[in-house]
Amino acid sequence: MQIISTLLALSVPFMVTAAPVRRATEADILVVRFAEVLNQLEATFYQQALETFQNADLEAAGFVSGQAAREQMEVILSNEQTHIETLRATLTTLGSTPIECQYDASSALVDAQTMIATARVLEYTGVSAFLGAAPLLTESLLLEAAASILTVEARHSTMLNALNAGTAIPSPFDVPLTPGEILAIASPFISGCDLGVIANPSLAITNAGPLAAGTAITFSSPALNETVTGAFCQILTGGQMFATPMPLEACVVPQGINGPVAVWVTSDSQPLVGNAINRASSQLLAGPTISYVDSVPDALAQFVRPATGGASVTRRIISKEEAEKMMAAHGP
Repeated sequence: MQIISTLLALSVPFMVTAAPVRRATEADILVVRFAEVLNQLEATFYQQALETFQNADLEAAGFVSGQAAREQMEVILSNEQTHIETLRATLTTLGSTPIECQYDASSALVDAQTMIATARVLEYTGVSAFLGAAPLLTESLLLEAAASILTVEARHSTMLNALNAGTAIPSPFDVPLTPGEILAIASPFISGCDLGVIANPSLAITNAGPLAAGTAITFSSPALNETVTGAFCQILTGGQMFATPMPLEACVVPQGINGPVAVWVTSDSQPLVGNAINRASSQLLAGPTISYVDSVPDALAQFVRPATGGASVTRRIISKEEAEKMMAAHGP
């Protein structure tokens, strides 16, 4: 079966061509399916967030204008919906079908601050997913089209950095993650489907306050219990060739970090490599999780959320147990 460049025709109009391309591989189909699911998750998240939080809720969370924040989320939602249409049409052209899943973001909608912090993590997860999946694509037209979506996801990530009073552009590089690593982050929101990818065990950072250089990091994971000894945390930022390993009981935020960090727990101290292609999984116990260290004040934050003073609170996806406690505290 030859495929027509539907993806380019839909997402990159100036590159429209009717020229046939090579037969798509199973890897190509898996990547497109996976991307469609992640975009479905993000679209559902923004739909539920916009239904839950009004201008006043966002202004109470420190925004100068709740309307301006909602407008940006509406733009991002529209982009995600267009990506979904494009990816679903591409799957049809490839002779495949989208995977139907259930998506539930309610655990991240306990308050406006948790919602906007989770949106930041999800957007960066999308960027990392496209980066990590790019080497799996064998069809160059699909790779080019995926890159055209990645650049937009990166703009979303920049906007969410600003909406979280963090540095808008914190690093010259981002962290690529494998599909299994992405599911370790996204799977709490997805159910009822088989993506054909084994998710890494999930990992959560349990610190209640902001992460800063020297902060001791604590974790929870279904994969970590009293029988796990001699484990290490591994912290990776964009552009690093290797993660920084530390004994789990002495895991602290390294000096000089600003922006997103990916954190794993491993069985030994062999540093994980920075690229997703060669990153070992045999030593993995849990993770990654994505969190933020906002160490460099950004003047833009004063125009977006001056009440925060540009200072970060912890940026992470909370666990189901934490969400249930917070929802119980808020009452019905």
